[in-house]
Amino acid sequence: EISVSPASQSDSKLEWKARKELQAAARKRENEIAKLEAEIEKLENRSSEIDSLMATDEYCNNSAKLMQLQTEKDDISSKLETAYEKWEEISS
Repeated sequence: EISVSPASQSDSKLEWKARKELQAAARKRENEIAKLEAEIEKLENRSSEIDSLMATDEYCNNSAKLMQLQTEKDDISSKLETAYEKWEEISS
Protein backbone atom coordinates (compact mmCIF):
# COMPACT_ATOMS: atom_id res chain seq x y z
CA GLU A 1 0.00 0.00 0.00
CA ILE A 2 1.31 3.40 -0.96
CA SER A 3 0.98 6.10 1.60
CA VAL A 4 1.09 9.70 0.57
CA SER A 5 2.67 12.09 2.98
CA PRO A 6 0.74 15.22 3.93
CA ALA A 7 3.49 17.35 2.40
CA SER A 8 3.13 15.73 -1.02
CA GLN A 9 -0.66 16.02 -0.81
CA SER A 10 -0.43 19.74 -0.13
CA ASP A 11 2.11 20.11 -2.95
CA SER A 12 -0.31 18.38 -5.31
CA LYS A 13 -3.13 20.65 -4.17
CA LEU A 14 -0.94 23.70 -4.70
CA GLU A 15 0.05 22.51 -8.18
CA TRP A 16 -3.60 21.83 -9.02
CA LYS A 17 -4.62 25.24 -7.72
CA ALA A 18 -1.82 26.94 -9.68
CA ARG A 19 -2.87 25.10 -12.86
CA LYS A 20 -6.49 26.13 -12.34
CA GLU A 21 -5.47 29.75 -11.81
CA LEU A 22 -3.41 29.70 -15.01
CA GLN A 23 -6.31 28.15 -16.92
CA ALA A 24 -8.70 30.78 -15.54
CA ALA A 25 -6.30 33.57 -16.51
CA ALA A 26 -5.95 32.12 -20.02
CA ARG A 27 -9.75 31.90 -20.40
CA LYS A 28 -10.14 35.47 -19.18
CA ARG A 29 -7.50 36.64 -21.66
CA GLU A 30 -9.19 34.75 -24.51
CA ASN A 31 -12.56 36.29 -23.58
CA GLU A 32 -11.06 39.78 -23.50
CA ILE A 33 -9.47 39.23 -26.91
CA ALA A 34 -12.77 37.96 -28.34
CA LYS A 35 -14.65 40.98 -26.95
CA LEU A 36 -12.06 43.37 -28.36
CA GLU A 37 -12.13 41.70 -31.76
CA ALA A 38 -15.94 41.94 -31.82
CA GLU A 39 -15.79 45.61 -30.85
CA ILE A 40 -13.11 46.31 -33.47
CA GLU A 41 -15.21 44.61 -36.14
CA LYS A 42 -18.29 46.62 -35.12
CA LEU A 43 -16.35 49.90 -35.18
CA GLU A 44 -14.73 49.11 -38.53
CA ASN A 45 -18.12 48.25 -40.02
CA ARG A 46 -19.63 51.50 -38.78
CA SER A 47 -16.66 53.46 -40.13
CA SER A 48 -17.22 51.87 -43.55
CA GLU A 49 -20.94 52.70 -43.34
CA ILE A 50 -20.07 56.32 -42.60
CA ASP A 51 -17.72 56.44 -45.59
CA SER A 52 -20.54 55.16 -47.79
CA LEU A 53 -23.05 57.62 -46.34
CA MET A 54 -20.68 60.54 -46.83
CA ALA A 55 -20.56 59.73 -50.53
CA THR A 56 -24.35 59.96 -50.94
CA ASP A 57 -26.09 63.09 -52.22
CA GLU A 58 -28.11 63.34 -49.00
CA TYR A 59 -24.96 63.96 -46.98
CA CYS A 60 -22.74 65.61 -49.61
CA ASN A 61 -25.25 68.43 -49.97
CA ASN A 62 -25.91 68.86 -46.25
CA SER A 63 -22.94 70.24 -44.34
CA ALA A 64 -24.59 69.78 -40.92
CA LYS A 65 -25.19 66.07 -41.53
CA LEU A 66 -21.71 65.72 -43.02
CA MET A 67 -20.14 67.33 -39.94
CA GLN A 68 -22.17 65.05 -37.69
CA LEU A 69 -20.90 61.99 -39.56
CA GLN A 70 -17.33 63.29 -39.50
CA THR A 71 -17.55 63.78 -35.73
CA GLU A 72 -18.80 60.22 -35.33
CA LYS A 73 -16.04 58.93 -37.62
CA ASP A 74 -13.40 60.78 -35.58
CA ASP A 75 -14.82 59.25 -32.39
CA ILE A 76 -14.75 55.79 -33.97
CA SER A 77 -11.15 56.29 -35.08
CA SER A 78 -10.16 57.17 -31.54
CA LYS A 79 -11.99 54.14 -30.13
CA LEU A 80 -10.40 51.90 -32.75
CA GLU A 81 -6.93 53.13 -31.89
CA THR A 82 -7.54 52.37 -28.21
CA ALA A 83 -9.01 48.95 -29.02
CA TYR A 84 -6.05 48.05 -31.27
CA GLU A 85 -3.60 49.07 -28.53
CA LYS A 86 -5.45 46.95 -25.94
CA TRP A 87 -5.60 44.02 -28.36
CA GLU A 88 -1.84 44.21 -28.98
CA GLU A 89 -1.17 44.46 -25.24
CA ILE A 90 -3.35 41.46 -24.37
CA SER A 91 -2.27 39.35 -27.35
CA SER A 92 1.44 39.60 -26.69
